[in-house]
Amino acid sequence: ELLREAERSKEDSDKVAGAVEEQKRVLAGKDAEIEELKLRLEEALMAKEIGKEELLSLKGQHDELAKEMSNSEIRVLEAAREELNALELRFETERKAHKATKDAALKREQDLEAHV
Repeated sequence: ELLREAERSKEDSDKVAGAVEEQKRVLAGKDAEIEELKLRLEEALMAKEIGKEELLSLKGQHDELAKEMSNSEIRVLEAAREELNALELRFETERKAHKATKDAALKREQDLEAHV
C-alpha cells in the first residue's frame, strides 16, 4: 500500500514538475513577446522623434519660403511702381512736348494767316 502511495505521489510530483516546466516555457515565451514589444515600442518612439524633427524642419523651410515669397512679391510690386512712375513721367513729358508742338503749329498758322 505504501508503495502504491509512493508511486502516486511520484506521479503527482512528476505531473506538477511537468506543469511547472510548461509554465516556465509559457513564461519564457511571454517574456520574449514582451521584449519584442519593448523593441517595437522603442522603434516607434524613435520614428516619432524623427518625424517630429522632420516636421519642425519642414515648418522652418515653409516659413523661410513664405518669407522669401513675400519679399519677392514686395520687390516685384516696388519694381512695378517704379516702372509705372517712369511711364507716367514719360507720358507727361510727351504730352507737354505734343502741346508745345501743337501750340507752335497754331502760332505759325496764325502768323501765315496774318501775312496773307
